Amino acid sequence: MGLDDFEDRGFLSFVLEEGEYVGPCNNQITSNPGYLDKLVGPGYLKRYRSLLTATDIIYYKPYEFTPVFRFEVSNSVSRSEERLAMLLEAIRIQCKAPSIYEPYPLYIANNMLKHLGSVIPALRNTTTNYIAERWEGPIHLPYMAMHEYRTETG
Repeated sequence: MGLDDFEDRGFLSFVLEEGEYVGPCNNQITSNPGYLDKLVGPGYLKRYRSLLTATDIIYYKPYEFTPVFRFEVSNSVSRSEERLAMLLEAIRIQCKAPSIYEPYPLYIANNMLKHLGSVIPALRNTTTNYIAERWEGPIHLPYMAMHEYRTETG
């Protein structure tokens, strides 16, 4: 059984001690999603790759009772001792309660995403109305373009 058989955060949660971190590790692109070239154009893909490679990965275990956190951080933060120390301290401060398994901003973002499905119909209606107000062609076209594939229920 090699290291490829383990999930990185799970493995490092057992290896790292309180306050230890691993990184920065280079963010590598392991696949070439060629279909994106056809969808968004080669300029977009080039920009996406440059942004992705401008980040590093850091694994950090703030307390003994927390799992290891994996962060993708800008090179300007990860390669500066002062900025990295400030980031790790901020994460440590946000994870003081044993019941919190993630920094508070990630917890809030996660909760928001869990409830996103319930607001999508309202967002779609607002967007459709916005487009229709500015549409100069036949009025049914924006409504047809923004209509859901399936009949909405509930």
